[in-house]
Amino acid sequence: MCYEGRISAWSGTLLVIAGMISINLSIYALLAFIPVYLVCCSLKWQIRMEDEAFHVRVLLFGQRVYRKIYRPDEVVAVKFLRIGWAKKAARIKLKQGLPIRIENFRPSGIFRELADYAARHGIAVHKTRDYSVLERMDRTRKRTGTADGGTSPVDGR
Repeated sequence: MCYEGRISAWSGTLLVIAGMISINLSIYALLAFIPVYLVCCSLKWQIRMEDEAFHVRVLLFGQRVYRKIYRPDEVVAVKFLRIGWAKKAARIKLKQGLPIRIENFRPSGIFRELADYAARHGIAVHKTRDYSVLERMDRTRKRTGTADGGTSPVDGR
């Protein structure tokens, strides 16, 4: 299955603000960072998991600018963690190169499929305590059928 993710708009906004502060809030600095902000907001990541490898593609304005295929022997470990208040993320550590950070991807089943991929190929998996709490909350929500983890406004508890 193919999963898609985007860079958060807050990341681009912080980039523009940091740039303006470093150049003394000049209007020309703002004009210089607007194209960078637009490029950051239009980047789209795609990850496709298969039995033999997983494929990473980066699209800019719908055109592919980067593509890489990672085999299981290139992956050292997968670390699942929590970001923000209640969002899941994963960091794939590679033998060579920078780690791949997976966050803000749709559909959300990417984390389950990534854990299955790691288990199939004997890749080390580490789940933080916060991530385990999020998994338990998700299981509780599915079991009870409520969005808040067990309480509902009908019974008033």
